[in-house]
Amino acid sequence: MTDFLIGRQQILDHKLNTFAYEILFRGKDFDLSVQESAASATNQVITDTILEIGLNELVGPHLAFINFTAQNILEKTPLDLPRDRIVVEVLENVKVDMHIVKNLRELSSRGYTIALDDFELTPEWLPLLDFVDIIKLDIMAYSLEDT
Repeated sequence: MTDFLIGRQQILDHKLNTFAYEILFRGKDFDLSVQESAASATNQVITDTILEIGLNELVGPHLAFINFTAQNILEKTPLDLPRDRIVVEVLENVKVDMHIVKNLRELSSRGYTIALDDFELTPEWLPLLDFVDIIKLDIMAYSLEDT
């Protein structure tokens, strides 16, 4: 059995009400810098959140933002999850290519909400802007002079 922790971090709306929770995974047996381990970690979060704990128990009536790796996106892992309860969060380290764009566009067309994590505008991310729903910015990465 693998030891791990599942946490949640509130995502607030402009009135500081809980809009959603980001589901976070930490485990000593997974190295999230290794692509295969990161995909396994995401699959572990999905399995434990949905099947064992239950989405309602973890996030109540709110949405669950789940980080998906390139491998998860290419394998269409989100299709196993309820599109009305989750947000497909694309990590900033995903290498965007035509396969990633195609699969994310398909997920979007099937009703999944797509979010980009720690977004920075670079040319490879431009095709996603046609259909993503949420763009998360790391405001701590910018100074007041940058705005």
